[in-house]
Amino acid sequence: MQNVLVIILRYLFLLVLYLFLIYTLAQMFRFLKNQDRTQNLHDGAKENISEAQLVKINEGELPCIYPLRDTLNIGRHDDNDIVIADSKASRHHARIHNNHGQYWIEDLNSKNGIYLNDIKLSGPVVLADEDKLSIGNVTFVFVRWGHEVEQGDTRWAGAQC
Repeated sequence: MQNVLVIILRYLFLLVLYLFLIYTLAQMFRFLKNQDRTQNLHDGAKENISEAQLVKINEGELPCIYPLRDTLNIGRHDDNDIVIADSKASRHHARIHNNHGQYWIEDLNSKNGIYLNDIKLSGPVVLADEDKLSIGNVTFVFVRWGHEVEQGDTRWAGAQC
């Protein structure tokens, strides 16, 4: 009787082990499939998604989210991608552009300059996640991974602008 019980327990253990391995493999393939689909969306621009965003976070206002593409111009003039209604902002104040997956910000010879994390820029700089940009009296936060905003990170919850 004891031998039969040991044999049954061995088979049950093997069954649980095989089920665990099958479940693990299924999860890995599902993850890889989703990764591939997300990569194809980024590469092919099939949907309007962005891996980086600029979030306007002025006090007393709801945050305003600007998805970043290859180039984004900021300034007071109407032909900019982000128009700032601030007398301290130049007509064409700054440009953010994507260069091989890195987002760079550069001052376009503005009068009052750009402050990155409270330091005045002296040349083009690569942006890092959660960098604060100040142009005149307007403050932006650079969010590197757009899904953080989309998935409800309440710090940057706001409207698409």
